[in-house]
Amino acid sequence: MSDLNPGSNVTAHFMDGTAVEFKLISLHVTYFVGINSFGHTVLVPFDNVKYLERNAL
Repeated sequence: MSDLNPGSNVTAHFMDGTAVEFKLISLHVTYFVGINSFGHTVLVPFDNVKYLERNAL
């Protein structure tokens, strides 16, 4: 995850098969903080995430 930096656009792929795009604010050991498409700042625990994927622009 070294290429995931604050300001990166990422897609979180969740355990239930859904995927959501975020603008990454910060990355921590057990969670990440991002802004979703509605403009809401959210804290997402990694327990619910299969993997994060950096979106190419």
